[in-house]
Amino acid sequence: MNSGIEHPDVLAISRLENMVLLTADKDSGDLVFRQGQRHCGILLIRLAGLAPHEKAEAVSTVVKTHGPEFYNAFSVLNVDSLRVRRDA
Repeated sequence: MNSGIEHPDVLAISRLENMVLLTADKDSGDLVFRQGQRHCGILLIRLAGLAPHEKAEAVSTVVKTHGPEFYNAFSVLNVDSLRVRRDA
């Protein structure tokens, strides 16, 4: 599904709104680490194999528990782990 908004534009909107971007799009890592794009925080959701309601529950739980940690960090939520990488 394509929303019609380019990846750099989505990142720019989240930065302008001072919001953490929740995404399943792996291109966000490329934008941040290879292209040096600034961001307010990204949570990359990698929950392959889970049913949609399980994914929703996992994301809801991690945001409630760790939400403030995601600001100014690149985080990855996997089925069995959460990694939070702070910007230097």
